[in-house]
Amino acid sequence: MERKLSEEVNEYLESKSENELADIIEVVYRIAELRGIPQTELEKIKGDKIIERGGFSKNYFLTEKYIKKYEIFCNYRYSGLDSSRYLFSDQ
Repeated sequence: MERKLSEEVNEYLESKSENELADIIEVVYRIAELRGIPQTELEKIKGDKIIERGGFSKNYFLTEKYIKKYEIFCNYRYSGLDSSRYLFSDQ
């Protein structure tokens, strides 16, 4: 199924079709099912990760360049300080 996932991702990258996005989701759910993870549990894990690390709603994601800054962000986040200005700052 992992090969099928790769195939579907490549098809989406070429077409940008919502049908291909739906196929990707279907394959991901099937992989989870084969590993004994119900769809509801996968959604719970996804939700927990969003709460813990944030989601992609602002199209932010880590690259190697920002790993150190992410560590700083986490330190400020857990100390209760405003961390939003630290994550992508070049200072």
